[in-house]
Amino acid sequence: MSYIDLDGLEEANPDQDIPGKIKFGNITFRNVNANARNTTVQEIINNEGKLANAKNTKVLKKKISKLRKEEIQQRAKAEQINDAIKSVISADNQGLVVLKNDFSLPFGDTIRPLKEISAWVQENNLQELNISLSIEKITTRTGRTALGATKAVQDSTGKMIGFRIQLSSTSINKDWALANEIGDVYFKSIMGESKEAKDDELNIVSYMDKYHVNKQTAHDKLYNTLNSTKYSSMVEKFYKKVMKQQKK
Repeated sequence: MSYIDLDGLEEANPDQDIPGKIKFGNITFRNVNANARNTTVQEIINNEGKLANAKNTKVLKKKISKLRKEEIQQRAKAEQINDAIKSVISADNQGLVVLKNDFSLPFGDTIRPLKEISAWVQENNLQELNISLSIEKITTRTGRTALGATKAVQDSTGKMIGFRIQLSSTSINKDWALANEIGDVYFKSIMGESKEAKDDELNIVSYMDKYHVNKQTAHDKLYNTLNSTKYSSMVEKFYKKVMKQQKK
């Protein structure tokens, strides 16, 4: 498996042309599409090795052709994910200038969400925080179009050990979509016990009781009014400003 340490954006020990994970401090980003692509590549190699002794080469060649098409699709998604991760890390390393916001963050201050999350991991005695990323079609129970989705991952004791981030295949800019989801990771980790998070929980539970729906449906219905949504949008805005400057 390839490995890149991006605290300083330097590459370390590459053994695949598309790394399956990228590390930033105590955070490990795991590229689901890259791992799927690497598995497909190995399957292609194995099947090509069988061609010389195959009785029915036509069937085997057809299978290899299908795998190659899958690899092209997986490669494109994997590269988009790693590019988005690098873009977010580069912006975080530079620092995000706080703009006008609804969360009492001092205007003009500089924040680094990823660095703060990494510190939170250490403070909470976690070995690391795994964030798996994939590009796929995202659907919600309410039919709402989503450009991204973030779900917390817990161990058997209920302790948070990571997050699963999905980026929509219809998202035009994966960098910005990931920036938004990093805001969600920040809200669900560092701000997990904040008043804003507790208010969201109360509103969701109230909606569940009133309309007799499950938690996910209540969340989707209230999505635009939730503090977590507003916070993620705010963080995305901060990231976008730096990203735009870096790409000039």
